[in-house]
Amino acid sequence: MRLIITRLLLCLLAAHLRLSNLMPQDAPKPKVDLMQEVQEPKPKPKPKPKPSNFNRAKTIKLLKKQEGFNPTIDEITVGHGHDLSPAGKEFFAKALPKVNLKDVIAGKRAITKEEANTLLEWDLDNVHLVRAKKLFPKLAEYPQELSEQLVSATYQGFFSSTHKAYKAFIGGDVEAFKKNILDRDDYRNARRDKMGGLIGRYQGYRDAMLRYMNRPEEPKPDPRPHKLPGETEDQYRMRMDKNVNARVDKFLREQPLSFSGQENKARDRILGVRKTDEK
Repeated sequence: MRLIITRLLLCLLAAHLRLSNLMPQDAPKPKVDLMQEVQEPKPKPKPKPKPSNFNRAKTIKLLKKQEGFNPTIDEITVGHGHDLSPAGKEFFAKALPKVNLKDVIAGKRAITKEEANTLLEWDLDNVHLVRAKKLFPKLAEYPQELSEQLVSATYQGFFSSTHKAYKAFIGGDVEAFKKNILDRDDYRNARRDKMGGLIGRYQGYRDAMLRYMNRPEEPKPDPRPHKLPGETEDQYRMRMDKNVNARVDKFLREQPLSFSGQENKARDRILGVRKTDEK
């Protein structure tokens, strides 16, 4: 009987071992380095871009008004003042790949208003706006009127980094700017030939830039945030003295009477003086 029971127990144990080998085992959990997790820097939030005052649509409208529209070659420009220098010819091909520039130059083909608009927008986005931002790093922060005029001046080729008026504008030298902004041959020639459009355009640059340079300074924030509007200096000082005295009194009253005898006398004397002054 005992032999039978022993064999039965051995069979049950063998069956249990076989089943345990067939059962899926839990994969060992990877060790977690808590110090590494704690020391991992959190990603910094991306700074919000500053709002831009530049208005692309209004700038395009201004350029169309200033440049006009020429469907055929007008000296060395076409469309809305697109120049046909070697670089300009490359830009033309990129902006209007389906238009044969040789036919336009030969007079066999004119460009449409839609093609001129496409050419203007391509020039603005890929050439002139890039140049304007390099010349005027604060372009997006300038007032809208000024940013439009500066982009127009860049489109027209008015400024360079060596121009005396440009340096005066960047440096904030109003007198030097006035002296040099229109001291140029093309402006004198425009006045001689009575070219009202070009004269008005140059003067528009000057006026917009001068308005910005002569703008009133923004009031600096008062470093004393507790100063009330319209409060005189004497009124401010008296009110601040009362506030300081009240804070000192509150602090002294909250202190436990565990000072030395001399310190307790000083405390009582300060509080006594306050009460006498209040009477």
